[in-house]
Amino acid sequence: MHDHVHMFVSAVPNVSPAQLIQVVKSITARKIFERFLGIKRILWGGALWERGYFVMSFGTGTTDETIRKYINEQRDHSANDKPNLFG
Repeated sequence: MHDHVHMFVSAVPNVSPAQLIQVVKSITARKIFERFLGIKRILWGGALWERGYFVMSFGTGTTDETIRKYINEQRDHSANDKPNLFG
């Protein structure tokens, strides 16, 4: 079971990584709590996400395809038959 999420995102320059992560965590938590009504009760303090996050940027010499390949290689391919949370 994975305990983290990989995302490949792009943002306008005036949005900081911290702001982007805050929005993503807020919206996904709200959607999960709406869809799975009992989950908030079993979470310690009702928080879905941990406070921390890791951000990495890339530039010249690294392609979008390289990043996508890395993320795809991190997947647990045995979990393909499990329900998609948002699908």
